[in-house]
Amino acid sequence: MNNNIKRCMKKAKENWIGEQCSEIEENVRKNNSKPAYQLVKDLTTGNRGKALLSKIVQENASQKSDRC
Repeated sequence: MNNNIKRCMKKAKENWIGEQCSEIEENVRKNNSKPAYQLVKDLTTGNRGKALLSKIVQENASQKSDRC
C-alpha cells in the first residue's frame, strides 16, 4: 500500500514538473520572459519542496484517481 502511494506521488510529481516545464517553454517561445522567469524562480527558490509536494497532493486529491 505504501509503495503504491509513493509510486503515485512520484508520477504525479513528474507530471506536474513536466507541465511547469512546458509552460516555461511556451512563455519563452512567445517572448514572455517575465512569466517564464517567475516560474523558474518559484520552482527553484528556497525550501519549496514541502509546498510543491502539498500542491501536488491537493491536485491528486481533486482528481481522485485510484490508479496511477
